[in-house]
Amino acid sequence: MLMRPVSQITAAPWLALAARLALGTVMLWAGLAKVTDLRGSDAAVAAYGLVPAEAARLIGGALPFTEIAVGLLLVAGAATRFTAMLTAGLMTVYIAVIASAWARGLSIDCGCFGGGGQVTQGAQEGYAMDIARDALLLAVTVFLAWYPRAPWALDNRMRQGEPREARTADAVVHEMVLRRRRRRRGRLASVLAAVVVATAAVGGIGAIEASATAPAAAPGHVPAGATADKAGLVVSVGRVRVDIYLDYLCPECRIAEGSFAPVLTRLESEHEISLVYHPLGFLDSYSSPAGYSSRAAAAAACAADQGKLAAYTSVLYGRQPPERGPGLSTEQLIAAGTAAGITAPSFASCVRSGKYAAWVTYVSGVAYSKDIAVTPTVYVNGQQVDVSGTDPGSALAQAVATAASAGPVSAGTGRPGR
Repeated sequence: MLMRPVSQITAAPWLALAARLALGTVMLWAGLAKVTDLRGSDAAVAAYGLVPAEAARLIGGALPFTEIAVGLLLVAGAATRFTAMLTAGLMTVYIAVIASAWARGLSIDCGCFGGGGQVTQGAQEGYAMDIARDALLLAVTVFLAWYPRAPWALDNRMRQGEPREARTADAVVHEMVLRRRRRRRGRLASVLAAVVVATAAVGGIGAIEASATAPAAAPGHVPAGATADKAGLVVSVGRVRVDIYLDYLCPECRIAEGSFAPVLTRLESEHEISLVYHPLGFLDSYSSPAGYSSRAAAAAACAADQGKLAAYTSVLYGRQPPERGPGLSTEQLIAAGTAAGITAPSFASCVRSGKYAAWVTYVSGVAYSKDIAVTPTVYVNGQQVDVSGTDPGSALAQAVATAASAGPVSAGTGRPGR
């Protein structure tokens, strides 16, 4: 058996195979990690603050399914050059948005493999690692787009089964015919791949839109002081309505609460605001076991029954557990009530029974149907206030002053109600 000289043996096809399988695996992993939590994917996109809430939801729904479709095409070796170029585009966008978050001083999880949103620490170091990883993957996609031919690929079937008459024609004409046929097949494969990816993206948008439907009705147990739609808890009454959507595991909520506290105390004492809290369970997946956000929100609803919601909120943020941990236990949530001045035995029994668990699910569903995906989110007389800066309290105070000078609100999210 004749052996080819070593100089004629190329590793490029095998490198292309390794690149294709590696990229496909990464894209599948990223997509599958997000697809089971589309609301989390929405929140991860929204946390970057680069697009409106409506657009963030559409992107959050489309992205996981797009990544899965691209991953499957890469693993199968179908329209490899086109799919590699599409992946390169995605990686470029990922690098740009992560760099933007870093430059703006945001402290968020990139949401690359599920999760996303605010984190208390490690974000700055994480940005560097995320960008380095995506830059490496971008380099791999560029190589694969340049050299897409590899073993075990559906693309290879386009180079098989040439007609007999083409094989017996003049060599130059024969090669021209084959090249033309391969180009046509390659374009067709790229179009089909684009259709697959677009269909997957549209399916993801449909799935997330379906999940954004407001709950049909409030549950039977609703805390004292509930608003007319049962999706908020009134803390004080005044001429300007302030709605605060919060999560007790959210670190940015804790920071904002500290800045809001003196402003809210002053405005409430002046009977200037109707303050409405909306405790949410958005970050349930950030505790282990999952569910702390909802447990804490349900306990806060029990505190509302005792007229101590604001005080209890302050205590919970003062004792906020770290992400990825178990959160405060049931007994610790009850002890937080004692620290907030709650003495009635009914509070402890309310917390232990999880009386308002269904209500928290309802409130979270209503909030999500209103394009609220991240916390804290603040509305003053129905207008969203940007509280992402270094002084959220001042931003809130200015918004209230502006709303007060404009006169009472007549409708919408800002309408006071019980």
